[in-house]
Amino acid sequence: MKKILTVLLLVLFLGACGTVKEDSLPSEFDASLSIAADGTLYEAVYQKREESDRLVFSSPEHLKGLELSLAGDVCTVTMGDVSFESENFSAAFDFLPISAEGEKTVGGREYKIYEIRGVE
Repeated sequence: MKKILTVLLLVLFLGACGTVKEDSLPSEFDASLSIAADGTLYEAVYQKREESDRLVFSSPEHLKGLELSLAGDVCTVTMGDVSFESENFSAAFDFLPISAEGEKTVGGREYKIYEIRGVE
């Protein structure tokens, strides 16, 4: 009887371990991103690509269309036809790395990462 109970517990334990599944993100994806900082809410699309990370802002209105690209240690800021490199803007990517949807607080900024979707 003890052997049967031991085998049954072992099967239940191994079965429970087998149900744990870690979601993994594709190597390239897009996600919606909200950043709350200094009383302002910023909305952007985060684009993860193999060569770089990119944020494209949609709000507030005066930042709509602003793009920040991070490749290695170089952050490029683009708004319309104007583009420049700045180390200071790389702080916008403090939420990296991400492994799933969720929330993070880094450097006084609250990040919410949601609606992760693969790139086709």
